[in-house]
Amino acid sequence: MRQQVDVPKEALKARRDEVLRRVQQEKRRKKCLMMTSTIITTAMMLFIFSVRLSPTFAGYVAKIPGFAPIVEMIAYDKGMRDVVKNDYFEELGVVVKENQLTVTLVGVTADYSGMVLSYEVDAPFDLSKLETKKVDILQDGEHLQAAYTYSWYEDEPTQHIEQVINVTASEPFQYDVRDFELIFYFDDVQETVVHVPFTLENPIKESKVIELNKDVVVEGQRFTVEKLSISPLRTVLDIHIDEANTMQILALDDLQLLDEHGEDWTSIQNGFVGMGHIRDGRYALHMQSNYFRAPKNLTLIIGEVIALPKGQDYIEVDFMKEQVVYQPALVDWQIDVVGKQISITGDTWQDGGRQLLLRAFDQQGNMSYPTSSTWSSRGEDGFETSEQYDEVMSLTPVKIEISYYPHLIGENVEIPILK
Repeated sequence: MRQQVDVPKEALKARRDEVLRRVQQEKRRKKCLMMTSTIITTAMMLFIFSVRLSPTFAGYVAKIPGFAPIVEMIAYDKGMRDVVKNDYFEELGVVVKENQLTVTLVGVTADYSGMVLSYEVDAPFDLSKLETKKVDILQDGEHLQAAYTYSWYEDEPTQHIEQVINVTASEPFQYDVRDFELIFYFDDVQETVVHVPFTLENPIKESKVIELNKDVVVEGQRFTVEKLSISPLRTVLDIHIDEANTMQILALDDLQLLDEHGEDWTSIQNGFVGMGHIRDGRYALHMQSNYFRAPKNLTLIIGEVIALPKGQDYIEVDFMKEQVVYQPALVDWQIDVVGKQISITGDTWQDGGRQLLLRAFDQQGNMSYPTSSTWSSRGEDGFETSEQYDEVMSLTPVKIEISYYPHLIGENVEIPILK
């Protein structure tokens, strides 16, 4: 069946009229150049809509060198599609070579909430086994205060990699200085470090901030949606959890922002879904952006509210004796302690890849975060995962916060944002 493509007819008609006007005024050579420009513009519009509407087409285009980073951005994120459509993606084309590695910074989308950087890596050898130990970004020589997400997954041998880096700010970025440096640390034999300097030239669009202060009560548990900040890259919801709650809210899942047409903007899929942790009482939830749409109505839908009763939202572990001292009856995990590692086995649920445990506190209040998830797997019979704590060892037992457990207290909560 042929895929329907939504072509912006009025915009294309306006473009054709402009072309015809210029054709009457200019020579044949100029006419040909303008018609070529029109065809390219139309082709780009068709490309954007086709990638969004047709996964098959997206998969095909992703195989064309240079296009995969763009497909990565727009195929699964309506906000990123709008960024490209509205020419907010800044092309750079900065190339740096080091130890047979060639890194190309294709372009950047930047706003006050962060950045998305599109890059390529080429080499005369197989890159599928080469990993990036870390990336860093400097602004005017100083480390950027932000979080990074990036991937490098290649199933087959390749000498060409195309990927994106999502940079999320905990506080609004400042662009008084436009000079940056992207740094890659590779794990090859030479431990190659590649410095890619770049300068942003395009104007940075201001975020749209909507003060809300809307109280929401679910099963007697209260939280407040304080404000909505919409930037070209993402929409951020600032949430405040009421300290007087009798339950510890662990997650607000399956978020949607619906406009007056019923079109939805969902949670971020290729980046951070939030900043901070909801257990701390304040949390910033990230969703796709509708910055360029200017909707008249917006409704926030929270698909699931996940919580545990306070006092039953942690476990206690004695690392020295390798024993679980306390486990809430409500939490039906099988928990094993070996050395500094805690392993959890349980039934499969729809989002089994979450981090299940958070901070550990010893008897004097010293705190430690899990250093790594050593392994995680799931299947039809259940899931297995583990966390390792290196710092809080001597003063046991240790109290460890539960970060997530699928105990549902509310569904499909609707919150009017704009009317």
